[in-house]
Amino acid sequence: MSAEAFLRLDIEASSPARLRLLLIQKAVGLSHLVLHLWEEGDYQKADQWILRIRDILSELLEGVTDKQNSAAGPISDLYVYLIQLLDQSAAGRVEEGLKSLSEVLEIDMETWSLFVRQENISAAPNSPAFSAHGSSDFDSISSSIELDLQM
Repeated sequence: MSAEAFLRLDIEASSPARLRLLLIQKAVGLSHLVLHLWEEGDYQKADQWILRIRDILSELLEGVTDKQNSAAGPISDLYVYLIQLLDQSAAGRVEEGLKSLSEVLEIDMETWSLFVRQENISAAPNSPAFSAHGSSDFDSISSSIELDLQM
């Protein structure tokens, strides 16, 4: 099976949350690529990848569809801000702006990665991630986060 066929199969079998994570991962990778291309002076290629990042951010924004959810407004605002930051950074080739965009997307990526991991654990209760007591690694992570917050 070719890498492209494997990727297509992975995408077709993925949950909406996993698809969102894949888009965010791609945007992070492309933002790093654009920074590298700017350093090399290859602005034409960088501009093409900036358009792709913008498409991804727009798709992520369009994915915020549940207006009844109280988090929808702030999440939409975040993606609008990121699109504006990308446009401003690209117009002036401002590395700091693009680095900030990448940092925010990396936090978003970590959040969705945890969500997808929990989603996978919930879907497969007999997976090795569950201990003999029926709790998952995610439960211990959650407990340690709660302990950190209480200190």
